[in-house]
Amino acid sequence: MKTLSASPRIKLFTLAGLHGYVDLIGGLLPGILPALLQHFNISLGAAAVLICCIGISSNLLQMPLATLTRNRTNPSWILVGLAACSLTTLLRFLPSATPFWLLCLLLLVVGAGIGMVHPLGLRGIAGLNGIHPMTATPFFMLGGFTGFATAPFIGAVLVARFGFAGLLWLLLPAALLAIAIPLVGLTLADGHTANRQTLPPDPRRWRFQRLFILSIFLNTGTLTTQSLLPTRLTELDFSLSYGGFCAMLFGLGSASGSMLA
Repeated sequence: MKTLSASPRIKLFTLAGLHGYVDLIGGLLPGILPALLQHFNISLGAAAVLICCIGISSNLLQMPLATLTRNRTNPSWILVGLAACSLTTLLRFLPSATPFWLLCLLLLVVGAGIGMVHPLGLRGIAGLNGIHPMTATPFFMLGGFTGFATAPFIGAVLVARFGFAGLLWLLLPAALLAIAIPLVGLTLADGHTANRQTLPPDPRRWRFQRLFILSIFLNTGTLTTQSLLPTRLTELDFSLSYGGFCAMLFGLGSASGSMLA
């Protein structure tokens, strides 16, 4: 495929779109959870395990996957992660008698794809010429916030309108991104970090342990609310799309708070 001499802004938009897509996949399950419960005849607790599979895999695997790919400046590994994320559409073809462990395995692989794209995408931001990382990084993060926040509504609308076959529409943005990444000539910054001078500890700063514990409680509450809200609303006889819409509003509020803070 012939590579175009794309401007840094086009590359930035491509990276933001990539971040938005993989985070959309990561936030898709809550919006379609009521349909999953019915189709695969699983309990709410089992469905929570599925959400944990994709969440834990996408977060815990980022560090080892980033280490394994740090010598690559070619974005081909992003395409691998993108392909893994697109395996979510296999839900369309799985029968209702699919073993629960197979669903868990599928979402672990999807989560691994998400975990692969995140650090590589940030290295793509660092490899941009002409745009300062202080400007490019928030724009990249905004793409992810938007994708994750709107995911429940998009997933709910697709499944409510077309059944699980509606998830196949998600292959369209994946294909466009797979074409755009090599077409715009995207390259990744070298993953090796230079030696930096160690600064003396500042007593005014919070310790990492305190921030870590605080983030556990905050993210547990946020994820639980957004994940179970559509299911609870369908139990109250609201439509699947309405439940996804409410989850989207909650996600957009969370994203707005993050950006404004």
